[in-house]
Order: sequence, then structure tokens, then C-alpha cells
Amino acid sequence: MKHGLYLLLAGTVLGLLASCTVKRSNVPAQERWASVEGGQLRSTQAGEAFYFTIPIDEGMREEGVSLKIRASGEVRSGFLRFELRDPAEQTVWDSGRIGAGDFSLHTAYDLSSARTGRYHLGIVYSDDVSATYNLAWHTLRLDMGILFPGVGMVLVALVFLIYAARRWRLDWRYLGLGAFFWVFAVALKFAVAIPGNAVVFQALGVSYETVFSPANLVAYFYIGGLTGVFEAGLVYLILRRSRWGRATWEQVLMFGIGFGVVEALLLGFSGLTTALLALLAPDALPIPTLGAFAQNASLSMGLAPVVERLAVILAHIFATGLIFFAIARGETKWAWLAVLYKTLLDAPGGLASFWGVSTAGKLWTIEAVIAVVGLFGLWGTLQLARHYPLFSPSNGRGF
Repeated sequence: MKHGLYLLLAGTVLGLLASCTVKRSNVPAQERWASVEGGQLRSTQAGEAFYFTIPIDEGMREEGVSLKIRASGEVRSGFLRFELRDPAEQTVWDSGRIGAGDFSLHTAYDLSSARTGRYHLGIVYSDDVSATYNLAWHTLRLDMGILFPGVGMVLVALVFLIYAARRWRLDWRYLGLGAFFWVFAVALKFAVAIPGNAVVFQALGVSYETVFSPANLVAYFYIGGLTGVFEAGLVYLILRRSRWGRATWEQVLMFGIGFGVVEALLLGFSGLTTALLALLAPDALPIPTLGAFAQNASLSMGLAPVVERLAVILAHIFATGLIFFAIARGETKWAWLAVLYKTLLDAPGGLASFWGVSTAGKLWTIEAVIAVVGLFGLWGTLQLARHYPLFSPSNGRGF
């Protein structure tokens, strides 16, 4: 039974990895979708505006994909229609005349016998027209590869739980306590960050155009500092005044694993649920969401969140170990080290939110920094294990 489960898990992972490598079309995922939200159209003269260029190659026809088009909005005066033109500038699809009022349309243009080349999608409008609109399209082919990041994150979490169960007797109380403290700390962090970030960013003068300016760098460490304060400092302040803070080393590890695993499971199941929805009911999701899934279906992109979860769980274990070590030794400096360490762990995420991770190069630059921080956490945890004070189980339990 156990070997059968391992074989099943291995087969699932190999199948997902194989899906990640399937490629027929030479058009990259980021060029297979686009959208405009909240577009404004005002003109006293009739005209046309073709915003989107859509590459179609032979591979797409072999994939059997269609060109999906979605449009919605409101025409206040005049009229308009959406048109798709082939490489010869011939109109191959149009929405028909759309007059005053709200409108919404979804359509699929069959590519099985379409010409290859560059198509154009846009609006043809009358004089004295006023309208708002949303327009999006995609030629994406979603497969099982989009499940890989979610499945991978869940498996990373399960590996830690299985390892802990085989190596030690699982102390479910401290495992659950660690999970609870993660939820509690993150909830408070977001309660401060949601209203406070905009104020801080405005005061610093941060900009998406100057990603590596001094002001932006301060903002990244501010983002990391929120994690350090709430996920390390606050946890230390609560634990040192409670009986939970006096724990055996095995309980410390269970607390750290619970702290990290709950995050991996929530992110993994959330991503997996949305990915399944994208596979089973893609029309229910926004096209940018489908585009993000398609881009992350490649092995180079899909593996990154899995590696990140592994590194972050190692980091959580080390940081919580420092907190308990500070309590056991009565030395606050170790708690301050935990705050600093968590700050360094999350600062790259602040950079990513401004720099973007739309390419494998950018994504793995961020992940490489997080991986180094996680490996340092593994080394640090091994050092803590050698020096952590011994407590008897009866005296060490906080429950």
C-alpha cells in the first residue's frame, strides 16, 4: 500500500512534468492573450482603432485551439462594432452593430482552417460616438501542466509532515499551535499593510519606473519588515509570556513545521482549485488569469513556487527556532535576529511586486535569493539543535 502510494505520487508528478514540456506552437504564452479594461472611446468622426495584433501559426491549428474573444461595456451615443481581420486585412468576424446601452459578448473563432500570420482585433465606430469597453482575447491551450505549481506546493508540505511523523512522534498540539500563530500573525500584518502601504509608498515616492531607486529599496525592506515584526516579533512577545514558550526541541520543530506547512497548504490548494477551474470552466475566469496559468505551465516557471515553498518552510522553522531559543536562554538578541531574518526573507517579495516576475530570468533571480535565505535557515536550524537547552517532556509541554 505504501509503495503503491509512492508510485502514484511519482506518476502524478511525472505526468505533470511531461505536460509542462508539451509544446506545439512557437508563439509564447505571453503573446497568446491580451486585454484592455476600462477603455474609453470618444470621437466626433467615424473611424477605427485596431489595438491587438494576434499571431497565428501552424502549431495552433494542430493544437485545435480557437481564438476566444470577450467584450463588454456601454455605448452612450453612436454605435460601434468589433472586428477581426486576417493577415490579408479581410474581415473574418465582426460583432454586428452595437448601439446605445450595455453590451456583453463572448465568441470563439475557429482556427482549424485559418490562415497563418498576424490577425488584428479592434473597433470600428461611427461619428459622435461615446463608449466605455473591455476587450480581451486569447488563443491559449491549457493542459495538466497548470496543476503542477499547486500540486507541488501541497506535496512539499506533505513531505515535511511525513518526515516529522517518521522521525519523531508528531506533537499535533504544537503543530496546530504553529499553524494558528501563522494565521494570526499574517491576519494582523495584512490589517496594517492594506491601509498603511499606500501611505508609506506615497511618502517614500516609490515608483514602478525606478525599481532600484533608494526609495524603492527602502520600500522593499519595509515590506519585509512587516513580516519580521508580525511573524517573528509579535510571536516572540506572545510566546515568552505564555507557558507555550517553554518547549522541547521536538515541540519547537513541530511548531515551525506547522507555521510553514499551513502557508504551503493554503497557497497550494488555492492555486490548485483555481487551476482546476481554469481547466474545467475557463470561461468563468478572467483572460489575464488564464494567461498567467498558461505562462506558469512551463517547467521553468512552474517549478519556481515549489522551490520557494521548500525554502520558506525551512526559513519558518529556523525563525521560530530562534524565537524559542531566545525564550529558553532568556536572551532577546535571538528574537531580534529572527525579526531581521524574516525581514530578509520577505524583502525579495517586495522587489518582485514592483519588478515583476513575468520572465523566467526575473522569477529565478528572486527565487535564488529566497533559496539562499532558506538554505541558511537549514544550516541555522542544525546549529540551534546542537545548543538548544534540554527540557523534560513534563516540564517542556505548554499544554
